[in-house]
Order: sequence, then C-alpha cells, then structure tokens
Amino acid sequence: MKLLKRIIKSEAGQVLPTALVLLLLGGLLIVPTLSLLSTSLTANRMVNQANQEVYAADAGVENMIWNVTKDVGTLPAEGNTITKDIPDQTINGMGTVTTTLTNVGGRMYRINSIATRPDGHGTEVEAFINCLNFDNLLKGAITSNGNIEIRNATVDGNVFYSTTATINNSTLIPPVPQQETQTNWPTWDDLQPLYWSQVKDYPFSSNSILAENYPGGLGPLHVEGTGDLNIGCNTTGTTLTLTGCIYVPGNLTFTQSGSKTYVLNMNNQTLFVGGDINMPSKCIDIIGSGCIIARHNILFQPGTEAGSPSDYVLVLSLEGNTTMQPSGNFYGSLVGSSTVELQPGGYIKYTDPYSHDLNFPGLQIGGQVPFSSEGRIVSYIIK
Repeated sequence: MKLLKRIIKSEAGQVLPTALVLLLLGGLLIVPTLSLLSTSLTANRMVNQANQEVYAADAGVENMIWNVTKDVGTLPAEGNTITKDIPDQTINGMGTVTTTLTNVGGRMYRINSIATRPDGHGTEVEAFINCLNFDNLLKGAITSNGNIEIRNATVDGNVFYSTTATINNSTLIPPVPQQETQTNWPTWDDLQPLYWSQVKDYPFSSNSILAENYPGGLGPLHVEGTGDLNIGCNTTGTTLTLTGCIYVPGNLTFTQSGSKTYVLNMNNQTLFVGGDINMPSKCIDIIGSGCIIARHNILFQPGTEAGSPSDYVLVLSLEGNTTMQPSGNFYGSLVGSSTVELQPGGYIKYTDPYSHDLNFPGLQIGGQVPFSSEGRIVSYIIK
C-alpha cells in the first residue's frame, strides 16, 4: 500500500505535459486533415461534374438514336452530317448538348454528342450505330432479289425483280415488271438481334401449340434451343391472336385436325423463323396486319383472304424461296430472295404499309416513312 502511494505521488503533475503533447499533435494534424478533406471534396465535385457531363452527353446519344428510330426525316447521305440539339438545354446544368449524326458509309453512322458546361468545360461521347431501314422492300406487291415466276394470277401493284421475270397467263397492274437490283437486302444477322431483344425474356419449352388453348393470345415468346414449333387446332372457328413477336429458331408449321380451319390474327405482330414456314392449303385464314419472316423457304397457302383491303401483310423470305398459293386474295407485299411464285388464279393487291405500326424496320411510324427504324450501337467511347 505504501509502495502504491509512492508511485501515485511520484506521477503528480505529469497529466498536464501529456495533454499538451496531445494538443500539439492534434494541432499538427488539423492542417493536413483539412487539406485532405478539401482535396477529397474537390475531387468528388469534379468527378460528379464529369459524371453529369457524361450522363448529359449520353442523353444526346440516346436522343439521336430515338430520332434515328422514331423521328420523321431524311438520313444524311454518305459523308454528310446533320445536327440535332436536345430541346432541354439545361440537362444536368449543362450549357449546351449538341449531337451530330454522320454517315460514314453504308448503314453505319457515327454519333458525336458534346455536353458543355457554362464554364466551357465539356465531355464528348462518340458512338457508332448500324441503322436498319428496309422500306425499299415494301414499295411493291412483289419484290425479289432473284427470279420471279407468276402464273395464272392478277397482281395489282409494282413488281420488282433482279434476275429474270416469267409471266404466264397473268395480269399485271402496271403491266410491266421492273428490273431492279435490291442492294439493301436484309440478312439474318441484321434482323435477328432486333427480334431476339423482344422475346429473350419469354422462353417457351414446348414444340407444339393448340390454338384453342390460348384464348387470350399468344406471345411474345421464343422457342428454346434450336427447336421447331407446330401450331394446330382441334376446334373449328378458333381464332389465335398474336400478342407479341413469335421467335422460332427452327421450322414453323401450321397443322389442322381433319378439316377444322382456324383463324390467325396477326394483330400487327411478327412471326420470325430461323428455318422454313409451312402454311399448308386451307389450314388457316389470316386476318389483320403483320409480318411473316423466314430465313429460308415459305410455303404460303392461306384458306381464304390473307388480310383485307385495309390491312397489310408482309411475307418475306430472307434466303430462300417464297411460294404463294392462296385460295383467296392477298393484301400486302410478297418478298423473296430467290424465286417468288403466285399460282393458280391468285390475286395479290398491294396496300399501304405505312398506315400500320408493324414490327419491321421501316414501318414504325404510322403513315410516314421513318427517319430510320433500328439503331444498334456497335461501339461507344467517352472522350
């Protein structure tokens, strides 16, 4: 106990020096700490400003892509540039957001979007997009990048072909088909990403559908893997309405039970098929407007009329033959990469494709030829 008292007594007065040392060290740390905080705040402010500039410039890119896909106008010719400013010039406090679109060749365009602050500092985003617009295929009743053979038919609308045209016992209005090479012809790689983006979140594991089991409509969906899809019906008078894109990587075949005919309502939607489309004779009737697209061959034999005078149906084979043998009239455009046949005694009537909001590059703006129809970003750089 005496020893403890001596130790305590011997440390009397040492608290003050310790406090003074700590106070001195604290004083020495205040300046660098405040300097660090100031630097951190400045850096954060600069990063935030840079982010705001990038976001504003990105908004310019998105605005131009919207114009490319939705607006009405004319794309610049190769080597030319057009400028479109964002209407709201105060995005993220920017003074200006200026965006240019330059045709660098073919369907490739460069977008440069510059967001500039009032103090003159700015950020530029450069993006290259591939624009798809295939409305050149929609200007006639029949368009082929190869041969056309028309037998025992009446065609009311322009006929375009690239290689040869064989007309037997048929009436054409106008009477002379036009030889014209289709330099802007869609490929599978052009269209596949567009339609895949619409269905990728809607997998469908079955390879068979009965129309009567879908009274509320069918789609969007994609058949899983590389599978085929068979669409049939066991109930007469059934109507199958498309409510989204139907993506089939294999073949699409329409079947029927006995003589039970059913109705396919296209409802402005698209059948997109990686193989063949087989629509056998008098199996189904087609109503409404829509797009029927196959990578390979199409056998098109609807029961009665396909569409109506107020509808438009696009039947397009990207790489194969299109054979049309409807029992009634067809309204729209028949497009085939190789050979198009219309027989026997069929009637095809070209109707206006632009009065419908169809799911095809070049048809999104009702009543107008769009600025373009699909802008796919292929590169994106922040400068």
